[in-house]
Amino acid sequence: MCQTYIRENLETTVENNMIKYLIIGINFIIRTVVSLIMGYCGCDTESIKLQFVTNVVFVCQFFNTGVLPMLCTANLTG
Repeated sequence: MCQTYIRENLETTVENNMIKYLIIGINFIIRTVVSLIMGYCGCDTESIKLQFVTNVVFVCQFFNTGVLPMLCTANLTG
């Protein structure tokens, strides 16, 4: 019984850490892509650039807080 508990506890800890690092990696990729997009934006006015940045940040935060946790905890077997 103790071996089963220790094995499952270790497995859960490893999975949780993998999920954390997966989210950190995806956040890094999102941030890098947004930085590249902003470099090629070429907005005419400052207000258009600010509006673009606001929209991109909203979409990234939505993805970050809504979709990633759902994907990380989903049962994808089968």
